[in-house]
Amino acid sequence: MSEKKAEAPSRAALFVQPIATGILIGTAFLLIFMFALHKPSPHAVPVGVVGPSNISQIVPASDGLALRTLGSTAQARQEIEHNTIYAAYVVQGGHYQLLAASAHGAIAFHTLEGIFTGVAAAHGAQLQVTDVVPAVPGDPNGVSIFYLIFALTLGAFLFGQTSFAAARYLPVRVKLVQVLIFSVVLGVIGSLVARVWIHAIPGSLPAETGVLVLLAAAIGTFTLAMTSLLADAGVALATIIGLILGTGISGGPVPADFLPSGFAFFSSALPPGATVTALHDIAYFNAGDVTKPLIVLVAWIVVCIGITAAAARRGQVAQVAITAPDVGVPAVP
Repeated sequence: MSEKKAEAPSRAALFVQPIATGILIGTAFLLIFMFALHKPSPHAVPVGVVGPSNISQIVPASDGLALRTLGSTAQARQEIEHNTIYAAYVVQGGHYQLLAASAHGAIAFHTLEGIFTGVAAAHGAQLQVTDVVPAVPGDPNGVSIFYLIFALTLGAFLFGQTSFAAARYLPVRVKLVQVLIFSVVLGVIGSLVARVWIHAIPGSLPAETGVLVLLAAAIGTFTLAMTSLLADAGVALATIIGLILGTGISGGPVPADFLPSGFAFFSSALPPGATVTALHDIAYFNAGDVTKPLIVLVAWIVVCIGITAAAARRGQVAQVAITAPDVGVPAVP
């Protein structure tokens, strides 16, 4: 029976690999977080305007704002409450008012406040600011959701990495049971800490728990898929895409519409960003439109399970080929 053994890495590779990996991950973390978050500014942020027929001319054109003319203050409030606009600038009877939502986070709230304070001052008026959807007292700066999804993403990444290292020879169905148990337990812990203990997030506890379970499963299966497919290289790839890029542009500390151009699309397409959107909508905006982020999370889970299963089948075929007995060929006399 012939059996091939994998060659041990050279001493040079063993020496260089930890250094290179640490530099790669550290540099990726630095570049993504610094580039995405160092100077938040609005990019096509939807803002309503209410007032006289020339209200659009009163507000200077800005590439950072996407202005929408609304019919009334009541309509403006309703659209803010349903998360279709970030804020509304209202000019009525000599009064200048900004309706906004601190639930979007302190950075978004104060950035818009600063913009429209300047607009009102240009007309010799003082701006009155009304917080239509305030952040809860337990999270006045609106950043707790980011810390929540970062913790669960990190835990799910470590689960996937550990599962590959410790249980790589387990059948796929057993690994899926691991994913299920892990995701449910971590999701429940996360929601209980954030929602029940610290009171940092309002909204429906069951709905938020379900979203966190999906996040843990999506990142866990993604890491498992990458390591099953690429081994050690998959760890670095999962770290950069799932953990660093996913959380850095998630919209947690800074809303996606305030990130540099192009990041908003990737934010909504990655599990951490989809989770932030779903949690915000459930917690503050009457559940908004959570269908899209839930589809994103489920799609990641399904695709990554398929990759893991395919990698396992490929490994089984390769193992059979390696351990197959040699069949001797009779010598020709």
